[in-house]
Amino acid sequence: MKETKPWKWRQFAASNTLRFLVTIFIHGILITGCHANLPPYFTDDMNNHVIPENTPVGTPVYTLKGVDPEASTLRYGIMGTDKLAVDDRTGIITVAKPIDREVCEKIITFLIILYSSYTAILIVSTMDRLKVTVTLEDVVGDGKGENNIVSLPISLTISDINDNPPIWQNQSSFESLEIVEDTRVGNKILSIDVRDPDLTGMSLSVNCTASLQSPEACDYFHIEVKEATAGVLHGEMRLAKKLDYNKRSMYQFVLSASDGEHNSNVGVLIRIKDVQNTPPLFTGAMAGRVMEDSPVGTLVMVIQARDGDLGKPREVRLSLLSNPGDAFQLDGKTGHLTTTRPIDREVLGSVLMLQVKAQEIPITDEQSITSQADIDRLETYANMTVLIDDVNDYAPKFNSKEYATEISENIPIGTPLPELDMTITDEDTGTFADFTLKIDGPLSELFDIQPKFATGHVRPVIRVKKAFDYENPNERKFLLLIVAQNTDEPELFSTATVAVSIVDENDQKPLFDRDVYSIVVPESAKPGTKIGQITADDPDSNEFGKEGLVYQVVGTGYKKFRVNNHTGEIFVADCEEFKKGENCLDHETQKSYDLLYMASDMLKAEGYLRSIVPLQIIVSDSNDNAPYFENEYSRVIPEDTLVFEPRFFIMARDEDKTAVLTYKILNGSALPNFKIDENTAELLVKSERLPPGNYSFIVEASDGLFEARTKVRIAVTDINNHHPTFTEQTLSRRILTIPEDTEVGSVVLQMKAVDHDLNDNGVIRYVIDKGAYGYFEIAEETGELVLAKELDNDVVPHFDLLITAHDLGTPSMRTSTAVQINVGDVYVRLPKIAPVMQRAQVSESAEIGEVATIITTNADDLNLSVENLDLRFQFVEPVEARNLDNKVIHNFTAMHNWFQIDNEGKVIVSDALIRELVTTINFTVMVSSDKARPGVSHFGTLLLTIFEVNDFPPKVEDLEIETFEELPPGMGILTLEAEDPEGGQISGYYIEQGKEYFSVDNKTGEIKVAGRLDFEDKPIYNLTVVVADSGVPQLSSTATIMVSLLNINDNNPKFNETEYEASIPENAQEGTYVTTVFATDPDIDDVITYEIEPSDYSSAFSINRLGEIKVSKEGVGMLDREGMANPHVTLRVKANDTERSGYTSVRITILDVNDNWPRFEQKSYQITVHAPLTAMQEIIKVTANGGDLEETDDMNYKIISGNDEGIFEIDRSTGIIRASQAFEKSGEFRLVVEITDKDEINAVPDHYDQAGVLIQILPGNFRKPEFLFPNKVNSTLVALESDLAEIDKFSNGDYSKVIGQLSAFDPDEGEAGKIQFYIKNGENFVTETDYFRIETESGKIHQIRPLDREEMNKYDLVVVAKDGGVPVSTQSQHVLTIMIEDIDDHKPVFQKKHYNFSVKENSLENTFIGQVKALDQDEGKNAQIFYFLVSDETNRLLNDDFRVDIKTGMIHTNAVLDRERIENYLLYIRASPSPIISKSLETMSPEDYKDNPSVATINVTVLDENDNGPRFPEKQYYAAINSDAEPGREILTFDSVDFDSTSPVQYSLLGANLILDDFKSGGSVVPSPFRVDPNSGRLTISATAMRQYAGGNNRFQVKVGVRETIPPYHSDSTLVHVWVVEDTQETVLTLKQPPKEMVTEQLVDTLRNITGNMVLVTKITPHVTEDNTVNKEWSDVYVTAVEKKSLQTVAVSQFLQALDLGYDRLRGDETQILLHSAVPAVPTAETSGEYYFNGRETFDTAFAGLVALIALLCMGLAAILAVCCCLNKMTADSEKSSNLHGPGMKYPLNPNGSIPGTPLGIRHQQGDMIEDLATDNPLWIDHKMKTYEEQELTMQVASELDNSNGSIDDGDGLEELEDGLLTMSVVEKNMPARQQSPQFSHAYATLHPHPTDSYDNLNILGEDTVAVHL
Repeated sequence: MKETKPWKWRQFAASNTLRFLVTIFIHGILITGCHANLPPYFTDDMNNHVIPENTPVGTPVYTLKGVDPEASTLRYGIMGTDKLAVDDRTGIITVAKPIDREVCEKIITFLIILYSSYTAILIVSTMDRLKVTVTLEDVVGDGKGENNIVSLPISLTISDINDNPPIWQNQSSFESLEIVEDTRVGNKILSIDVRDPDLTGMSLSVNCTASLQSPEACDYFHIEVKEATAGVLHGEMRLAKKLDYNKRSMYQFVLSASDGEHNSNVGVLIRIKDVQNTPPLFTGAMAGRVMEDSPVGTLVMVIQARDGDLGKPREVRLSLLSNPGDAFQLDGKTGHLTTTRPIDREVLGSVLMLQVKAQEIPITDEQSITSQADIDRLETYANMTVLIDDVNDYAPKFNSKEYATEISENIPIGTPLPELDMTITDEDTGTFADFTLKIDGPLSELFDIQPKFATGHVRPVIRVKKAFDYENPNERKFLLLIVAQNTDEPELFSTATVAVSIVDENDQKPLFDRDVYSIVVPESAKPGTKIGQITADDPDSNEFGKEGLVYQVVGTGYKKFRVNNHTGEIFVADCEEFKKGENCLDHETQKSYDLLYMASDMLKAEGYLRSIVPLQIIVSDSNDNAPYFENEYSRVIPEDTLVFEPRFFIMARDEDKTAVLTYKILNGSALPNFKIDENTAELLVKSERLPPGNYSFIVEASDGLFEARTKVRIAVTDINNHHPTFTEQTLSRRILTIPEDTEVGSVVLQMKAVDHDLNDNGVIRYVIDKGAYGYFEIAEETGELVLAKELDNDVVPHFDLLITAHDLGTPSMRTSTAVQINVGDVYVRLPKIAPVMQRAQVSESAEIGEVATIITTNADDLNLSVENLDLRFQFVEPVEARNLDNKVIHNFTAMHNWFQIDNEGKVIVSDALIRELVTTINFTVMVSSDKARPGVSHFGTLLLTIFEVNDFPPKVEDLEIETFEELPPGMGILTLEAEDPEGGQISGYYIEQGKEYFSVDNKTGEIKVAGRLDFEDKPIYNLTVVVADSGVPQLSSTATIMVSLLNINDNNPKFNETEYEASIPENAQEGTYVTTVFATDPDIDDVITYEIEPSDYSSAFSINRLGEIKVSKEGVGMLDREGMANPHVTLRVKANDTERSGYTSVRITILDVNDNWPRFEQKSYQITVHAPLTAMQEIIKVTANGGDLEETDDMNYKIISGNDEGIFEIDRSTGIIRASQAFEKSGEFRLVVEITDKDEINAVPDHYDQAGVLIQILPGNFRKPEFLFPNKVNSTLVALESDLAEIDKFSNGDYSKVIGQLSAFDPDEGEAGKIQFYIKNGENFVTETDYFRIETESGKIHQIRPLDREEMNKYDLVVVAKDGGVPVSTQSQHVLTIMIEDIDDHKPVFQKKHYNFSVKENSLENTFIGQVKALDQDEGKNAQIFYFLVSDETNRLLNDDFRVDIKTGMIHTNAVLDRERIENYLLYIRASPSPIISKSLETMSPEDYKDNPSVATINVTVLDENDNGPRFPEKQYYAAINSDAEPGREILTFDSVDFDSTSPVQYSLLGANLILDDFKSGGSVVPSPFRVDPNSGRLTISATAMRQYAGGNNRFQVKVGVRETIPPYHSDSTLVHVWVVEDTQETVLTLKQPPKEMVTEQLVDTLRNITGNMVLVTKITPHVTEDNTVNKEWSDVYVTAVEKKSLQTVAVSQFLQALDLGYDRLRGDETQILLHSAVPAVPTAETSGEYYFNGRETFDTAFAGLVALIALLCMGLAAILAVCCCLNKMTADSEKSSNLHGPGMKYPLNPNGSIPGTPLGIRHQQGDMIEDLATDNPLWIDHKMKTYEEQELTMQVASELDNSNGSIDDGDGLEELEDGLLTMSVVEKNMPARQQSPQFSHAYATLHPHPTDSYDNLNILGEDTVAVHL
């Protein structure tokens, strides 16, 4: 072994020596105190980095990073590989050469760990790694020091990429396969082995792709996978389907192996070897035709057959197995079928079936055939059809001359005459058997005969063409003459007579004298009471007449009545459901009974006639029912209710229509509060105010005879009108501090609020609206504020909560307050490990106690003092260690002792390090402190890498090997074994010499063939291989390998001829010479031998070493020319030189010789013919087979015995036996015939064979079958129409029904007397038609499909009876008519699905409305239709108002109709075939109607009559009008209601009374100040001015009437209260809606619900802004409020207060009121001037000017005084403000300084007023997040007014409400009126636009007034 070190490594070693001396020198300097150059170190070293193998060259894969303590320039380097390169300045590593994982180093590491007790464990691991060394050099800039070079060995992982395709093993074995045809399915065909060098792809898979030549190949060959991974696939190819050589002899397909990305294909060729396993096949025509008078020997047809196997087909011989009448013979070789005797169609029949056998002749060299399966494969059978054409000569004939029959008088038209049994027969066939039938004379108009035309044999049918009446004497008997006549010349005919008698029958129905009967009976009628009698008449006599009539009644409720069956008397029946003595009938339960009254002339189950008429029994009403209440009544109303809304009726019901009910309250205790209208049952409120509580009393209803009582419960509920109020104790504790270690679940604060409402209105619930952030929760019911999450002062130092108390009333009232919680600091803050992932390197030679690294934290970033933190560092789990292969090491705890960490974060080496065991360790580091929060700690990760230095090169040996020449490229010949003495990995192998012939695997060291190795060209090859390790620095060694080649035989023997030819006779003996073959071989010393490859005839010959081919011993028996399909035998001869072979073909012709005896196909022949025989008539043909070929055989036939009389002769060449003379006798003759052959050329003796022939001469078939049924040529069979049950049975497909049976007789014997039945279809005889099937043997006729009379009422079948006579079969035909009898299988169908009728209301009962009509496709009694009213869930009660005639469908009213009750009726009428309808059909669903054509809808419209008067919707109306309103101003418009639709009305003013302020009547005003439009009902002001009526609460009571303008002139009146108001009584509501879109009713209802007062609108105008511009998109609505009880107008201030309190409801989602502002119409309530009722007005202008001047001077003086006061008190105000406000607060915390509507004590910081403000005032709640220019709430707080205007009494200052909130009022006492500014009112808050931009400009009235914008 040679070890070499490259020059660069030697240089590096020298530099190391020099560096060592320099180091000693530097150490000396250091000892003397000089400063040394410290080495740099890596921060990012690329160790364990992963590089994909397909990374393109030039791609950056990593950036090395290092740090030099002196901040010198750094240079980077990399050693140990040429695959990577590094930029020495930037440290960027790029790919220098392509990286292929499959040729990279495969590291195998053996690690032995020795444990105690001498136990060792061997760990073996492999990995694709690349080991290199990275270097880091600092460049000393001043040149005074030497550069430091730091080398660090690292290991890189080369990740696998799927970049190699799968590789097929033994690919040549797929190219040519041969399997036999009878290979069993599932047998293994071939093993499959696929490899893939990649490991990352998907598991290998194999797919089959068929070729165009054999597209079904993949279905026949299945791939069964045994093992499949990403690198290997083992499987087998198995046969999936049975093979057939005849279908395909070769399969070609492609197998594709895939790893998910790459595919590898291999072609497969499979040849199929034929096996004799298919029987012969018949080809060509299977039928022939011959005339019956054809001569003997006529060719009928040629039958063809061949071997089913096509590989080596055998000869096929034919023979006859069945030969009717021995009339034919078959040549076994040629297939010629000829006649052997004269053909008689009348004896043999027109169609003959011959069974023919085709048999294969086995070849002599085949295996013996012994099993039945082998025999079956030799034979095939087929039926051949021979058709015989006929001639005929007979005439028609009746079976009787006279016939007689009887029919009833009402027999249906078309009915055949019964029991005629007429048959007509013509013995001719073809056109001579055709004849016509007719009825001669005038009776042909009354009767008809069918068929009119017949052939051969027929049973005619005579049908009735008209109905007969026995009562007519001329229609009681008829005599018919029937004529049957031939159609061809001569026109022969015959006649017969038919006597027809008419029989009388009962055909008259009972008759009623009326179509409909009606009886009225009172509901009080007792059982047994006679209510009427109905009888009928019947013109028939005896029991069919009136004497036998029977009466009965049917229908719903018929059991309520009883009918005398004979007299027709009708009685009330006994009713079981009623007690004895009680009435059976109940008008309230059922008002009438619609029944059917039936009279029948025979009380039998069948055969009787009946008539049915509708019978309606009407039950009249009596007062026999007590009134009743359906349930108890209850109502819940609020405490201020005066009228029930909706109106409350305590209604009772009475089933008696004549009953009149009256009502009263029985309890006296309820009378003060409630009363009931005795007629209408309306419950009314008596008292003006109902206190809350529950009221219960009894109401009684009476009809004068009976009483009923019910309980009424009234619950008067409380109104929610109080807000919850927090207690003073709660408000005083709203600012608190809690420590951060407070336990979760602790109660921090107890909130408490009170509410003075009752029930749910006073139940309080608590919620936190904002500020909790999940740290706090509040108990909803108790108000306990609980800590929900641990506090941390470092995370959240304080909380500002907003807590709300709300009640459960509707709407809910809410109050909110602020709570401030500060979190007290307890724990220190624990720093975190930073960075979380820290790295360090340590040499495996590091000494114990050496500090490897120091863990750093972020304490400095947090400004934390480490000395005060008492930090504690620990190593905790998990700890992960990895070995050299980067594999995780498990269960190795020794490494835990290698390092320790102290509380300063220093990681110290504590034990010796072993890099061979561990290369990297991942420590989990935890930092904690006792001063931090318990349980709090932080974690980080420390990655420690242990490194070493390389010293020795790898070891490898020189080798000498031998191998064969011509090895394929890629074949491995040797694997080098190299090792690193230091236990490192081998980096790679490289070839320095011999690359053109060999290659080496860079990773495994395997040496493979790369070029052609030819022994003749070069017997010895030398190559040099370099081996390098992966250490740092990298070292290498070389090995020299000598390869010696071994010579192989690589030339094939070659014949001098590609094909040889020879011939021999079939009887050649053993050793007969055939020919000689010769081959040569270019190889030296090769010895050639010959052999014949196995084939069908290979064993018949032998070959010696000289190449001479001779006949073998086995060949003597095999070479039989007659048994060979091919006369040529081809041998394949092979020449061998022990290893290689050459081939040639030898074609040998086998010559035939006469060596077989002739043989008859049958040893005996038999034929039967009918006399007489004619001269030269061919009788039969005998056939013999010579055994040799035709050109060799010379055969002769002759009769040698049995022909003593010379009657027969035989053709010497064909074997046809003929009659030599005419012969008329019958008899039996036995002949012996002989066949001989002679071979004159080969001089062989004669061969012969003999056979017997039996000839029988017999008479033929003479009689035809005769029908017994149908016994007439035309007969009738009746079949019932199929019902639904039968249709279901037929739908299953396997059901049939016998409806009749044919019967016939044939006197002939034997086969001629056997009869089969058929149906004639055209010219064909069939056993089945579309609807019927016939059994050929029994004659039974089956119905096979459902019969529908409506589609086809009859079927005419021509039935045939045919005998089995030979050679001629005879037949008879009759016409059988199958009549379909109707059943009731169709429902009635309405002609129209929808009907529309109309009727006037108040029409009398039984008024005709309309008629419906339905149709039924059935006939006769099955087509009857009955009509019934049915109902669904919605119109059940509507049917009581109508009835329908059950038979006619006529609809009548059953009651007097009222349009105002019901205007439109939707009725359903069901049409039924039965007069009785079941309960289930009386009701229906909409789905039934949609899909049911038997149900029709009837829409009945009730036309209106003027029977109702107009009504005002309200009895009293309320309105207001401004005293300045102009004449014509609309007050309101009336809209009366009239339930009639066509009554015009007019309105009129009935009076107007003035009601003064003191509620005294001012009397009627004339002329009236009002007018009403008679047409529109519009109430307006007349020309009279309204100002004279203004002042206080003056109002008018205006009475308005409405009256119809047409008779009977109904009328009604109402009262309107109209207040005349002034501007001071009006409030202006500004809404963000245009006047056109204003919904006044909604606005008024909303304001009434909010304020509790009536709100009257006086005017609506477009909005006028402050600059007097008109905004048409907004509206100004002028309203006046009126108190409901006192009818007094409400002060504007009071109305606005109520509006503010209900503002949240006003702006709720349930309303659509877009209110912008609400202000008084005028600034003050004071008035100027005087007003009189007479309309005169006095005004002194001078006095007005004086007043204006004085007012102006006062205003100026007041302004000067106000400015002085402000300047004088600025300092005092500032000091006082600081006392009232906390630090940074704008509003006071104490109650005396609270903002109106704001909870006491809420803190407001500067600039945050919107966010922190909490208030109960709805205006604040809704607007606190809006800009303050939008709206304002103006409130005056009088906290400072006592200083300027005198002190304010506590009772008149800011008043505290019961709920703890301050009122929004300011005392008017001592305050000047501010009329100049309408936005500031006296004692209420109001909405008004204000242009102020900020809070600093709000105090325009001084600091004493706070104006808050919304």
